[in-house]
Amino acid sequence: MALVINDRVKETTTTTGTGAVSLAGAVTGFETFAAGVGNSNTTYYAIVHQTESEFEVGLGTLDGDSSDLTRTTVISSSNSDSAVSFAAGTKDVFCTIPASKLIFEDASNDVTIGNDLILGSDSAVLKFGADSDTTLTHTDGTGLTLNSTNKLLFRDTGLYINSSTDGQLDIVADTEIQIAATTIDINGAVALNGAITGATNITLSGELDAATLDISGNADIDGTLEADAITINGTGIGSIYQVLAGSSDIVTTGALNSGSITSGFGTIDTGSSTITTTGLISGGSLDIDNVLINGTTIGHTDDTDLMTVADGLLTVAGEVSMTTLDIGGTNVTTTAAELNLIDGGTARGTDALADGDGILINDGGTMKMTNVTAVKTYMAGSAATQGFALAVAVAL
Repeated sequence: MALVINDRVKETTTTTGTGAVSLAGAVTGFETFAAGVGNSNTTYYAIVHQTESEFEVGLGTLDGDSSDLTRTTVISSSNSDSAVSFAAGTKDVFCTIPASKLIFEDASNDVTIGNDLILGSDSAVLKFGADSDTTLTHTDGTGLTLNSTNKLLFRDTGLYINSSTDGQLDIVADTEIQIAATTIDINGAVALNGAITGATNITLSGELDAATLDISGNADIDGTLEADAITINGTGIGSIYQVLAGSSDIVTTGALNSGSITSGFGTIDTGSSTITTTGLISGGSLDIDNVLINGTTIGHTDDTDLMTVADGLLTVAGEVSMTTLDIGGTNVTTTAAELNLIDGGTARGTDALADGDGILINDGGTMKMTNVTAVKTYMAGSAATQGFALAVAVAL
């Protein structure tokens, strides 16, 4: 069944009432509905009583042999646009186009369509402009094509969609493009030339491949972050490959080559590994098992300035206790008691002297060890020394 309108289709009827009308045959010079419209098709009709002031215009449907026309929809009539109960007498029935169904230019050259516009061709083209420079072409089973690089504008020239070059779709906004959806599925690479701001959550099920990733806020990573290199505050920190979210641990297979670890970082636990540096470890203080190193002082947590370090000088404010003392490559084996005797000790022994016993003397500023025999020989060499020897003997 199709809507068919044809020229010079006209028959008569003597049907009365509001029901379907029986068609009585073509008026001279016209053709029948069967010939001009076709069985079972629809058409716009007009029924006009030849002697009464009755008329009706509407959409009708022909039956299987076009002998009857059912008045399907009444559009206008002499009965306040309702179905007319036609009186007895002959009525003309013919094809027409209702005024409400016409498409025409008004005084402003505008065309108004009350409902759908259907372009029946599979390659229909809508042309716009005095020179038809913009076209919209229908491709069967595919869609509509906007010609060349023309733009589909929204509001003003700053908001549009177009294809500036083959293979590329441009979505342009002079302020913001907002996509409101539960999920945005992008099957391909995403190249960003600006920043992502105001995002609540960004979930990636694959890889994030970026030349630079700049996060100005907090990054919460519940899984594993793998990276060939990580830069903090513009400084690379080596081949760190794993940072465990929610802890202060950093596991690395390489070196922490540069940069700084600032206050609040937490504890660095090397386990059984060694921290090696060819430079300086600088900062406020270094606490190693209660040993404090701070600037020019080395001390204990209970005595922080026990040793003071200056250029070429180490000053010890307390006692020095050691098992072995090495001076200039020579191991010092003397006891503390022996050193105290040199420092003016007053203790006297009662042991008898023997020729082989040693005596410590100052030889022109150098301390040397000799024996009693050498002293006796020296004393016997001159009267002066003999007098000295006598004095020593008397003292003893």
